[in-house]
Amino acid sequence: MFAAAPADALADALPYQLPGATERSVTAPSGETYKLFIYAPDTPPPAGGYPLLYVLDGEDNFPIAVAIARRLARAGQRSQVEAGIIVGTDSGGPTRRARDYTPSLPEPVIQPGQPGYGLPTGGADAFLAFLEHQVHEEILRAYPIDRQRTAIAGHSFGGMFVMHTLLARPMLFQTYVAASPSLWLANGQFMKRVETRSITGLGRPDAKIMLTVGERENTAQIEQFSKVLADKGIMVQHRILAGESHGSSMPPTLSDAVRLAFRRPNAG
Repeated sequence: MFAAAPADALADALPYQLPGATERSVTAPSGETYKLFIYAPDTPPPAGGYPLLYVLDGEDNFPIAVAIARRLARAGQRSQVEAGIIVGTDSGGPTRRARDYTPSLPEPVIQPGQPGYGLPTGGADAFLAFLEHQVHEEILRAYPIDRQRTAIAGHSFGGMFVMHTLLARPMLFQTYVAASPSLWLANGQFMKRVETRSITGLGRPDAKIMLTVGERENTAQIEQFSKVLADKGIMVQHRILAGESHGSSMPPTLSDAVRLAFRRPNAG
């Protein structure tokens, strides 16, 4: 058995810092303050600039994405992944998260019996405008970014926001990754809206769209949504994550997001 360490054994311990990462605050037009977590590699950018990945719920997902990206970039040709910029946006807590990540739907408040019951929804357009016109523009000014290689990833309500962004601003990003998007919201009205919308393909020909779902949640819903998008000419990869539930689907999805966002051009 291990003996207990003396009480003062870690007296000189220092806070752990994530190499290459910084934090700053940005105030939205609403007056609310958002934290941005930014990772910039210490290697020179590719000729066209760094690829860029946004991760929602950055307080949880940013350090995971950075760790994956650093490890894969170190592997070089073996991983076919190169270094890139990662920006995490903090959620601000359950109330702001439910509002910011969900589009306007017939039910402005989450109904009884559903996750987040009673929380207001419908603020995705305002958050998307803030992300595009304020956060994104500041990142583009601050770093050498390849504007043709930008990506966004989110989970649950965040996954819903990724899909809303795909439909609302399909040219904003090249890559869209949604883990367990909350398609149940408002009795599935988001999917019904997509089904009835006149769409003949979206965005750019090099677009990469991925949906993931844990095998222990509603896989049929994701498969149905993938088919709805495919029927509209929107090509989607969807992956069922073995052994995962709704709450655990994002970490393995972040590996997919990094690989899609930071894959070397012309990699085999």
